[in-house]
Amino acid sequence: MPTVSVKWQKEVYSSVEIDTSQPPYVFKCQLYDLTGVPPERQKIMVKGGLLKDDADWSTLGVKEGQKLMMMGTADEIMKAPEKAPVFVEDLPEEEQVVAVAVGVASADQFPQHQKLILKSQVRFAVGIESQPRVDGLTIHNNQFPQQSLDSPSQATGSLGRLAYGYSGQTLKSHLGPAMGKKVGNDSITDSSFSGEAGVDPVQGHSAGLFNLGNTCYMNSTIQCLHSVPELKSALIKYPPSVRSNDLDQSSHLLTVATRDLFNELDKNVKPVAPMQFWTVLRKKYPQFGQLNNGLFMQQDAEECWTQILYTLSQALSLPSSSENLDTVKGLFGIELVSRVHCAESGEESSETESVYSLKCHISQEVNHLHEGLRHGLKSELEKASPSLGRSAIYLKDSRIKGLPRYLTIQFVRFFWKRESNQKAKILR
Repeated sequence: MPTVSVKWQKEVYSSVEIDTSQPPYVFKCQLYDLTGVPPERQKIMVKGGLLKDDADWSTLGVKEGQKLMMMGTADEIMKAPEKAPVFVEDLPEEEQVVAVAVGVASADQFPQHQKLILKSQVRFAVGIESQPRVDGLTIHNNQFPQQSLDSPSQATGSLGRLAYGYSGQTLKSHLGPAMGKKVGNDSITDSSFSGEAGVDPVQGHSAGLFNLGNTCYMNSTIQCLHSVPELKSALIKYPPSVRSNDLDQSSHLLTVATRDLFNELDKNVKPVAPMQFWTVLRKKYPQFGQLNNGLFMQQDAEECWTQILYTLSQALSLPSSSENLDTVKGLFGIELVSRVHCAESGEESSETESVYSLKCHISQEVNHLHEGLRHGLKSELEKASPSLGRSAIYLKDSRIKGLPRYLTIQFVRFFWKRESNQKAKILR
């Protein structure tokens, strides 16, 4: 490969290698790295005129040590921004509510060319361009396609689209100084934060939950349930103090505590301490109050999930709840049809049932989700056999008949060791 020198303006670049097996365009890209002049602007003088991108090096007669002349204007060197970009996730929690919920960003924090990606529950992008301003805040008005929202029918009007997914009271408390100001074609008033204006209080901003002592199983269960808007709507309509004669007091109190905790999560920015809910949960299901050396023990999140859903299904299926009879079942219920067969006696029967989760058994043979789910649909059970007059082993083979709106899958990582009579975790 011949080595040449290239003179550009007052600069001379020596020992530039030319790979004659590649087209001249590759050589121009080398010079772009050295000079900042894009290939399309380079004019390089060679034998016979200007060097073309697809010329044949063998016909140009380029010699070792030859000096080439290049003309062209370099691109402007990119300058670092005076202030580094600030992303929503890096803002203090109080400012995140404003930035995410209403699409408001400080003009000096976000350059005009930057795209602000909002993660959390809003799930759409804001293009920061020339927008109406209120007291130093940039209000992103009429920017979002309605089909990008979770529930377009509930997001009407520009302020409604912007604030979709957040509690009206939360937004008012953070946008107090802007109340009454004109924003494009809208005014920020009390009605801007009502349901009629498009703000859906059911969606809500989700704050965190304090760990009260090995309560991560409960917190994760609550956060998952809190993310289901249909469940929150049903709880809002649940009677606050009237208990049906068909529902026991502890189930009623747990349902009320769930509704109140969801409301707290929607109204707060900082983490919430679910003390009242935890107290009621332990009264309803004492196993979650077990102690070990004076400390509350760790519990199973799937068990907590199942017990809470069972309680809510009872409370929200009552006529007094003003909801459909199958509220929880329609959201989480999985319809199964099972064949139960005893190989020893030849007995066979079929049954239908509704469960709130599918089980994915983790074992050395399971490498994919569908394999674990298929394994979880088959089980053995021991029960009395009428024909044998004693207990016998039955094989239960289940098939999915109907899926819910929200499918829950439990990853079963524990198994029962009969030799030691204790649970053991599968490590994979």
